[in-house]
Amino acid sequence: MKYLKETKAQFDSIDSSRDFYSSIKDANRTLRKLKALNQGVSWNDAPTGWTWVKWKFSELLDDIGFELLLMFRKVMFGLAVLVGWLLVLGAVILWLGGIK
Repeated sequence: MKYLKETKAQFDSIDSSRDFYSSIKDANRTLRKLKALNQGVSWNDAPTGWTWVKWKFSELLDDIGFELLLMFRKVMFGLAVLVGWLLVLGAVILWLGGIK
């Protein structure tokens, strides 16, 4: 039972990393605004035209990339648990096969 609780806690900790990734996403957004400021776009004005399209496309790619990264981490964790259980099961089968 303790193992199940620890495994669930590790799996839930992957979801808590969403806060970390959202802070990275906010930092990326701020860097894009700073770069636009250096190119003459006002900090307070909402971008229009091509700048707005580039910003929205970058934000979309950030969102998709971060969600894919979180999903990939969950899949890799699940595969690691599965492989671990298969190794344990294989060891038990080999041990029981040698008892005859």
